[in-house]
Amino acid sequence: MCKRVGSLLNDLLEQCAVKECDIESIVALGMAGSEIGLLDIPHIFLPADARTLAENIRKEKIEGINIPFLFFPGVKKTEGNVLIDVMRGEETETIGLASILPFAENAIFVLPGTHNKIVQVSSDGTIDDFHTTFSGELLDSIISNTILAEQVSHDFQIVESAVLKGALYAKENGLNAALFHIRVMAKNGIDVNALSSFLYGCVIGEDVCLIKRISQGKRIYVSGKRTFREVYDTSRGGVRRL
Repeated sequence: MCKRVGSLLNDLLEQCAVKECDIESIVALGMAGSEIGLLDIPHIFLPADARTLAENIRKEKIEGINIPFLFFPGVKKTEGNVLIDVMRGEETETIGLASILPFAENAIFVLPGTHNKIVQVSSDGTIDDFHTTFSGELLDSIISNTILAEQVSHDFQIVESAVLKGALYAKENGLNAALFHIRVMAKNGIDVNALSSFLYGCVIGEDVCLIKRISQGKRIYVSGKRTFREVYDTSRGGVRRL
């Protein structure tokens, strides 16, 4: 991987007419600092704020690349010596969002992605707690690699009533039954927009249940792609889109 990154970096420098000596360092966030990235950087413990992240940045050289990297640590949640949850990249996103939002209260940040993060942030921007769901990767797998692939899509117009129906159907019958019900709906001539909305409602509805449980009246902000923002908005109501 290091050779590949070095090759891409050289191409980028050439395109921008910039020399290595002109760059002080390269900031590396997220999975770049994991065991499947360039260098495995240890997670830090909760609570975590901007100062804590800054104090744990690692400046390292990567083989074959002369420009040093600044690796940001991820954050981990533990109970005693037992690891409960981890995140890499979203902690930096959270701190950045908290620094620009005009609020002085505890809040919940919902950060959709491959693995969705639900982050509890205090009024001073400190990450106090977080939860991870598999929603993003699950949706992608369903849409790309199952019998439903020809009926649903990531690119669709949201049908709010179908989102709510999907969330309710999954809550009452379970996610597995709800997913197969999409195939039945397709045989009844339901279009791709409604089917995809139903699917997102099935999966995101479970996230919403978690958000409701932990929010306890806190203001909720949702970031990420339009589809995720609107589906969370439809399912929850009263969220703030970022």
